[in-house]
Amino acid sequence: MKPVIGIIPLVDVKQDSIWMLPGYMDGISQAGGLPFMMPLTEDQEDIDQLVDMCDGILFTGGQDVSPEMYDEKPMLELIDCYPALDHLESKIFKKAYKQNKPIFGICRGIQFINVAMGGSLYQDLPMQFCSDINHQQTLPYDQPWHKVRLIEDTPLAKLLGTDKIAVNSYHHQAVHVPAYGLTPMAISADELIEAIYDPEKRFVWAVQWHPECCLENDENSRKLFKTFVDACKPFEVLNIEEDVDFGCEETKEVMAVVTMKDFDGNEVKVKQPDKLLYARKIKIGDKVIYDVDGYLRK
Repeated sequence: MKPVIGIIPLVDVKQDSIWMLPGYMDGISQAGGLPFMMPLTEDQEDIDQLVDMCDGILFTGGQDVSPEMYDEKPMLELIDCYPALDHLESKIFKKAYKQNKPIFGICRGIQFINVAMGGSLYQDLPMQFCSDINHQQTLPYDQPWHKVRLIEDTPLAKLLGTDKIAVNSYHHQAVHVPAYGLTPMAISADELIEAIYDPEKRFVWAVQWHPECCLENDENSRKLFKTFVDACKPFEVLNIEEDVDFGCEETKEVMAVVTMKDFDGNEVKVKQPDKLLYARKIKIGDKVIYDVDGYLRK
């Protein structure tokens, strides 16, 4: 089965509607995932169910992240925020992050993830950040606009196999102080953070540029979506190194070392010595399925 990817909706306030750019959907679909646009809701039970049914979450571009979220007052009347979107993303991110589900952020996505984890933003680059680079390019948006340097030994540099790439760019806010736990992966020539990741999580990546606009003409953009979707695929459980007797559909909290195969077929061990792993063994016919830390592992 294809991994199911929930995509944060785009909001059109003037039209009182939510919508989706096809590039987000196409990027997921072409990479082997099954995308769907999530509803704009603040109902916690609905959000819990939505996150539970997803194998990964894509945080899209959109309105500015509310400065109140990083304890600042808006500097300009031009700051375009939508509190309902902030609330939705906050609840989704908190639950998905706690469950260690793969998360990918694009444009507003990198900004929101940084804020959600305790970082701050430049509210307006032209006003707060002196640079020769205009980070809001003109049409067409599928063309490279400036270069970014990939930081050595980060997952992004290893994925793309280079130390510099050209990216498109359309944003007036950006990461200012990176959140504790987030590591930069790419920096522009004017020293603006362009990509981040959380090395302690299964997959939490975010980029400031727009790979969804460049799928047809940029292999790096396709690689980003493919890596995200691959990270959303379930692990294969090989062994649980813990003598725990589970009854059918009975759930216990256990400390365990779990040997699995990752999406590249490599054997890995998951060990959380300071945290409880939630493990459940369910027998379906002659098959046994382990649900470890909220994920079904076949």
